[in-house]
Amino acid sequence: MGLSSIKQNLFIIQQLARRDKRRENASTNLGQLWQILNPFINMMILVVLFSTIFKSDSFVNYPLYVSAGTILYEYFLVGTDGCMNSLISNKQFLLKTSIDINIYVFEKLYVAVINLFFSVCIFMAMMLYFRIPIRFINILLIADIFLFSLFILGVGKVLAVIYVNFADIKYLYKILTLFIFYGTAIFYKPERLSANLQVVMSWNPLYIAIAILRQLLIDGIMPSIHLWMKLGFYGIVFYFIGSVVLKSGADNIVAKL
Repeated sequence: MGLSSIKQNLFIIQQLARRDKRRENASTNLGQLWQILNPFINMMILVVLFSTIFKSDSFVNYPLYVSAGTILYEYFLVGTDGCMNSLISNKQFLLKTSIDINIYVFEKLYVAVINLFFSVCIFMAMMLYFRIPIRFINILLIADIFLFSLFILGVGKVLAVIYVNFADIKYLYKILTLFIFYGTAIFYKPERLSANLQVVMSWNPLYIAIAILRQLLIDGIMPSIHLWMKLGFYGIVFYFIGSVVLKSGADNIVAKL
């Protein structure tokens, strides 16, 4: 792919993202601000509800602990849900243009990344409030988000293909994400679980991405190589699987639409 082709694809992604933003914000007064504040509204609710329950867990900076989890959970939720709807919501473009089918999925992740950027900025402001310094190691958050984004894209591509053929997946996925939320140690420490459940959680890609973020930003330490390797494995493998599924089903998708 040449440089001009990359620029053209980026331009298309940006135009589609602007269109989606106008649609989403048309019926609200605060618009984009709601999407930025949403993880922190959820964080405040969780802090109020669970700070008393888990006060014996010797949490340090519990609001930051919860916020780190909600930020990446919201990113995962918005990213995968957007990718799942990417083909159906762009039906007319798919039928009338020859734009690469991957563009529609990338555009949904692009929108999610924009929301994530603002959320991370607010999180770092919270760090300063809790007197946690901004460190050079924090820049590795980019690698964490990149690998996690590959995973989201892979899952999103598979969901997009399934949704075209089986619309009920949208409702089943909502149920699944509820299990993911409570099984990712967003508002509690994994040590509260049994040894077997801790092993299972240690392979949860969402938990791994959150654990890396917490160690980089809150603790200011380098996450273990095992965490990086697991996240890298999930990112590369799922992106490859998603790409194969989307490519192999491209012709059938257009016919179904």
